[in-house]
Amino acid sequence: VYVNTKAPPKNETKVPKEDELSHALAISSDIFSGLTKSLINLDKYPFQIFLFGKMQWIVPHEYFCHPRNFVPLQGASEVWDYNTGSLIANQPRNRRKRYRNGLLSLESENANPAILTQHRHRLAKWAHDCFLLLFAANTAINEKQISVLEWHTGTYDVVPAHQGFRTVKWRAGNKRQSFTIAAKFVKRFEEYLELRKFITRNYASKYLFLHVPVIPEDSVRPLQKGCLLKLISAMRSFVDKDFPKVGYRQLRLYKSNYLLKEYGLVVASQLLQSRIGTI
Repeated sequence: VYVNTKAPPKNETKVPKEDELSHALAISSDIFSGLTKSLINLDKYPFQIFLFGKMQWIVPHEYFCHPRNFVPLQGASEVWDYNTGSLIANQPRNRRKRYRNGLLSLESENANPAILTQHRHRLAKWAHDCFLLLFAANTAINEKQISVLEWHTGTYDVVPAHQGFRTVKWRAGNKRQSFTIAAKFVKRFEEYLELRKFITRNYASKYLFLHVPVIPEDSVRPLQKGCLLKLISAMRSFVDKDFPKVGYRQLRLYKSNYLLKEYGLVVASQLLQSRIGTI
């Protein structure tokens, strides 16, 4: 009997493990929902969001929360008490400048929470990019398709698709655009539209997704290539060193396998907007 022992191609996309994908989606979902709600509600620092299974304090620092499984670098934990969300007083001489900078950050960030100051701008980027991962996982759309989705008037329709799914349709100029998502994800998409509106108040963008720079600029640019890879790198540096590496192709492959298993080939091809032979 002939057995094919040829190794699979090195660049072959592997289906992400369910526990790894659940891990990535849970953290991204909590960061997106928590930060979006706090930004739109104009919460003042410090405030709390639900993350890692409990309420976490958010502070105006590059390490905006205490990471899940490592100590923040740059002395953040020496100046900020992440258990209370407050600055640690009575600092030694070599940390007094950082303590004063912390006081100034609190004052400037809380002067007008409606303004996307340096740290609020960074939080908006975290929320936006986390939603991008959630959106890619739900739609299985690739990076190029996502980057060219336009959003002009904000008027859209949500219509039934297959059971448990909804199709979001709208017009951008003369273009008809749409995507299909799980019915329960519609609310998350509407939350994202509120975040997008908050980000683009001072500079309009015709695209649904954006490149939100870490430092505030005069404009928001179109979504840049590799945004998810940069998000994963940032997650591992600032939030969770064990954050799984999942890209657009892996998310599409997982969604494809799930739909094939649960609904069959015909429905899967319809929901993925693909020809049957390409799934």
